This record gives sequence, structure tokens and C-alpha cells, in this order.
Amino acid sequence: GLYSQYVMLNNEISIEPRLGVKYKLTKKQTISVGYGLHSQTQPRIYYFKQELQSDGTYKNPNIDMKLSKSHQLALSYDLLFAKNFRLKTELYYQYLYNIPVSNSTQQFSMLNAGTSFGGFELGSDSLVNLGIGKNYGVEFTLEKFLSNNLYFLTTVSLFNSKYKGYDEIERNTAFNNNFILNVLSGYKLKVSKHGYLSTDLKLSYAGGKRYIPVDINASIAAGEAVYDWNNSYNNRFDNYFRTDVRISYKTDRKRVSHEWAIDLQNITNQKNIFSETYNPKTQKVVIKYQLGFYPAFLYRITF
Repeated sequence: GLYSQYVMLNNEISIEPRLGVKYKLTKKQTISVGYGLHSQTQPRIYYFKQELQSDGTYKNPNIDMKLSKSHQLALSYDLLFAKNFRLKTELYYQYLYNIPVSNSTQQFSMLNAGTSFGGFELGSDSLVNLGIGKNYGVEFTLEKFLSNNLYFLTTVSLFNSKYKGYDEIERNTAFNNNFILNVLSGYKLKVSKHGYLSTDLKLSYAGGKRYIPVDINASIAAGEAVYDWNNSYNNRFDNYFRTDVRISYKTDRKRVSHEWAIDLQNITNQKNIFSETYNPKTQKVVIKYQLGFYPAFLYRITF
């Protein structure tokens, strides 16, 4: 098939071929391969960034940014090896190009945009579509469909994610934590004519977040946080771990259903690192952590 999109902002047209082939080896085994050329607009806020000129007018330096594009190839194998059980393996490769990068901060790439959680990243002015990147890896999925009141889903992803900025040096992307393990499981029990009691578990374990380290000497001299861009995303924080548990009770009536639940988020109170910053008063690097144990209560009525 073909997919097309048109960007009215700068009159860019993209025509993208897609191909998928699926072959059934046996009644329980399937192999498939897929290829696609994909494109994506940039985050809207970057197009309309303004710079004040010497004559008092404003300029939009990024208004002519082009679409980012990628060639994507995937090969998968699917096996129903027992009743209600499925195993799936997928290999994938993605080559990205036309990525906006910056001459002023040559380590910047739009592939890492969004990691600052607000505001513009340093170097996000006068962007040009000269960057590249690549993602490749393998994923394993083991799934038990809901039967005998029980279900579970386990996924393991091993991957690598790289990019090149304006300086053409290959680096890890901000999202290259190399591995992710997710486990979902639940048990649903009928306790009355219309009522169901459910327990659900979600467990996540992943490589730590990549970060740009604080340059402590430069930060002390400047009196504010200065980051060592030359070592962008070389290192990771400690591995991420979190376990959530939900206990719920739901009643289904003819016209309405009621649900009561308690979510025990990060039940082990794991201290996962959120970011590294600089405190000018103490002249020390400060580690900020994500939310610890947090219980949340829910009541939902559905008509």
C-alpha cells in the first residue's frame, strides 16, 4: 500500500510505500515480514519558536523544517504452543534520517526532544534536517489469554538506539536504556450473581535513563547548572524498577455498572532516579527521584 501526508505549513508532501507479508507455516505457527517508509512532523512548538532580531522584529528560524523519515523493517514469528498460550518473537531495524539537528549545539538531535519535560532544549534554534539515527533489537512476548479466571503477559525487549547530531559523532539516544521487562498478570473471580473481584499486578524493570551529566566546575563558575554536552547520554542512572497492584470489585447490572478499586502504585517504594541537577547554594550535584509509594482510590460508574 501507499500512505501520503501533506504539511500545509511548508507545503511538503510525503509518499510512503508499505509492504506486509504473512505466511502460515502450520495451524499454530506464523511468520511475517513488514517494511515501511514512515515520516513524522516535528513537535509543533519547535516550528513556531521565535528569535528577536536587531530591528525589533521576530523571526521563526525553524518554520521550514522538513519531515523526519525512517525506513522500518520487522521480522516476526508467532506460535500458539498450547491452548490459550502464545509466544511471539520479533526482530526489527529502523533507520532514521532527515532528523533536525543544530549547528549551535552540535550534540542536539530532535530524536532526544521531550526528555527535559517542558520548555525548549538547548540548541533548538535554526534547526536543519541533517541528522540520522538507528534503532534495532529483538522482542519476546509470552502471553496467556484469559482462561480459568487468570491471564498474564510478559514482554522482554533488548535493543540499541543511536543517533548522530550536527557533529556527526555517534552517541546513545536519551532513550537507549538497552532492556525492558514488563509483566502483567491478573485474576478475576466471580463472587456473586453480578459481582467480580479482581486483582492485577504490573511489574516493570528496565535499564536506567540516559542523561547529560552536570559539569560541576563550569556550574560553580557560572552560578547555575551547566551540562557536559560532550558526554551526552554516555551514562545511565541506576536501573528502573516498579511494581503496581490493583484490587477492584465490579458489579454489572442491566443498565449500569459500578467499580471500586484501590491502586497501590510503586508498592515497594522504589527510589527511581528522575534527573540530575545543580544546587548553586551548596555547589553540589543534586539527584531528584520519582514518586515513591502512592495509593490511589477509584470509584467509577458506567451507564
